[in-house]
Amino acid sequence: PYRDHYLHQFQVFLVGLCILDKLIAIKQPDVIRHSDIDIQWLITSSFHDMAYPLQLYEDWAKAFFEESLNIPDLGKLDIKSYFVDKSLLSTTGFLVNTLCERYFDKSLKGNWLDQEKELILFFHDRISRTKHHSILSSIYLLKKAQSEYPERLEEIFVPSALAIVLHHYEQVFKESKLPSEDRDIVWNNLVKAGRDIKLIDFKTDPLTCLLMLCDSAQEWGRPKLEQLRAEDIKEDNQRFVLEKCKIDSSGCSISIKSPYLESIDPKFVNKDNELTRLRTFLRVPQDFSFEIILLDCSDSPRPHRFMCNK
Repeated sequence: PYRDHYLHQFQVFLVGLCILDKLIAIKQPDVIRHSDIDIQWLITSSFHDMAYPLQLYEDWAKAFFEESLNIPDLGKLDIKSYFVDKSLLSTTGFLVNTLCERYFDKSLKGNWLDQEKELILFFHDRISRTKHHSILSSIYLLKKAQSEYPERLEEIFVPSALAIVLHHYEQVFKESKLPSEDRDIVWNNLVKAGRDIKLIDFKTDPLTCLLMLCDSAQEWGRPKLEQLRAEDIKEDNQRFVLEKCKIDSSGCSISIKSPYLESIDPKFVNKDNELTRLRTFLRVPQDFSFEIILLDCSDSPRPHRFMCNK
């Protein structure tokens, strides 16, 4: 199933831009410390799902050749051989360096490739095997920036690329799609070493925090491909609609309503659980509240309020 990821990116940008404008207007120091935060946000929101079709490509190709020609594995996209040859390693290096500095309190020096080989292998696996769209989108962004805007690469594009990697935090770092014999070995080893990411704080990483909030909130008007082909798409096409979006100097409140789903419907429960998990590891700016309210067809509200820094 494939949801819209094009208008979605634009709408994520618009919601985040309104929030940033208000934060800057009330002079929130957590945001205005970077003079190019608006440019960074445009890049982050516009590229965060850019590689989503590539993540699904291998499954589509495999199914086509297997069902049509009875040839398994033909059409498999092999990126492993390009990891070094096509400079994917160098762009991954920017991500590893920034991740270690911002979340692991470690500045890499000397032979850091050997020191952080587990992280390199982790990214290599997600790029070459699972092809997770958040990591591939960030690599695509960095490769474009390397060739077209090298003088602004580290200042503007690297923070945006890291936010794109982290915006699917649970799926990227705790996914279980790998074979059982090596499932999550790399990240589990990092967790055992005390290097798990437990908190995304607006104060230290506003781009990632804002992207995760806006990406989860922007659920309206995103029909799946099979729903667009159905004769009666009204119910599925309006699984969620935007009920209210209020942004003022005190905070942001977004209400999402499902005109047809009850609170016990699995599709509604999944979204509710997503927002519940999200608020456990996000911290928002002081004196600026974030709230995402989920409404079922009976107007029964499920408010999700995100915590401020302490």
